[in-house]
Amino acid sequence: MSIIVALFAAHGAILGDWLIDDAGISLAYARNLWEGNGWVAQRGVEPVEGFSNPLWTAFLAPIVGLMGTTSTWAIKVSAFGFLCAGLLAMSWDGLRRGGDVARSLLSAIAVVICPPLIIWGLSGLENALFFFLIALAVASFPSTYVLGESESIGRFVSGGALAALLALTRPEGVLFALGPWIGLLFARFFGQALGPLRWRQLGAWAGGFVVPLGGYLLLRRIYFQDFLPNTYYAKPGVRLTGVLDLSSWVSLLGGVWGAATVALAGALAASLAYLTWTRSWSSRLSGLVAYGAVSAGAFLVLPADW
Repeated sequence: MSIIVALFAAHGAILGDWLIDDAGISLAYARNLWEGNGWVAQRGVEPVEGFSNPLWTAFLAPIVGLMGTTSTWAIKVSAFGFLCAGLLAMSWDGLRRGGDVARSLLSAIAVVICPPLIIWGLSGLENALFFFLIALAVASFPSTYVLGESESIGRFVSGGALAALLALTRPEGVLFALGPWIGLLFARFFGQALGPLRWRQLGAWAGGFVVPLGGYLLLRRIYFQDFLPNTYYAKPGVRLTGVLDLSSWVSLLGGVWGAATVALAGALAASLAYLTWTRSWSSRLSGLVAYGAVSAGAFLVLPADW
């Protein structure tokens, strides 16, 4: 695994101290928050929520405040830590069980050589944190939800809280709250043995999700005088027709696989068709496909953006 991390670091080092200009928005808010000026872009102005990543902006506040002019590298190192933690979450189950070591390492290599992930992960934006939280959600899906054990209340609370953190990291993160429930539907459809879900488990998940997210929404309403961020009004809304737009699918798959899109998309479709035909899906695959479907759906309904 150390070789994988070294390869990841070498890939990221190509970018040097580059940060995307959009990160300056979060950095400005983070600096003013740390200096006691409030959640504002400039000191003394009226509060307007011009950022769309509250969790990441709050995370940046002590880094920017304490590190000052050297905060660029501190931000990059922190982001790289989140990327590595996401890799570990992806690979942990296979490495722990021992039987899937080669497959886990191959998946990790595929991730670390992926330009979009390393570019945006180290851009100063919230992508690295988002990657880590999604990887953690996917990795924890079977043990948290599929077992359905009566003593797993704490797991459901943590699962709901994790969904809330995703919603507080990026606007479309709220859609990932659907991931575990879609995964459970897949698992049941393909005949996997699941323990019964109990109302108190659902209540525990709802509590873990609603308390942190609802708390921030209340804070937003009190502080910014709105339940929605200013970015909601500044940018085009969702477009549900994007799911039926062939060019959107081409853009999505091309962004993931590049020139190998046709071959890999065909192989993926054939593999899923085979697993469906033989009804041999595992609970882990159900969760992976569910979160993948949510990710694709989020991309397709959002307006086009560079």
